[in-house]
Amino acid sequence: LVQTVNSHRYVATLSERSSSLDADTHAHEVRLSQQAALIENPSADLDQTSEQVLEARSLLDTTIKEKASMEEQLAVLQPKVNQLEQQAAVASDVLKELQPEVKETRARLARSEEDKCETHRDLAQLRASMEKTKVELDAWEQTHAVLVQTVNSHRYVATLSE
Repeated sequence: LVQTVNSHRYVATLSERSSSLDADTHAHEVRLSQQAALIENPSADLDQTSEQVLEARSLLDTTIKEKASMEEQLAVLQPKVNQLEQQAAVASDVLKELQPEVKETRARLARSEEDKCETHRDLAQLRASMEKTKVELDAWEQTHAVLVQTVNSHRYVATLSE
């Protein structure tokens, strides 16, 4: 897109220069017309007028050459500008097509973040529950050990009594 913008700017600059050259050409043509009028006047300084005409003609020739060069550059760049405009249109269409998918992806991402937070809460609750269960299990194991010891001591006593 940057290349498209730069190409458009360059084409606009060439167009402005071409317009400026057209204005310069017109001004030179007017000046040449005025100089021609002076040549017809016998009292005018023929040498000065001839020099001015030659200078004006030289400027006009230069302006015409510059204009032709710019028109050639514009002609060379026009296919590239057209291609860039087509690419920009295609890119714009692709972006329009992708916008619903981007919205959907953002919605899924938001849901995933919510699910992640919920999973972390559930995990924290599960850890707390496991810690509680572990404490209860340790207490049961201690109770079981005492009970086994009590049963064994009663068996030993019962064996001695027999």
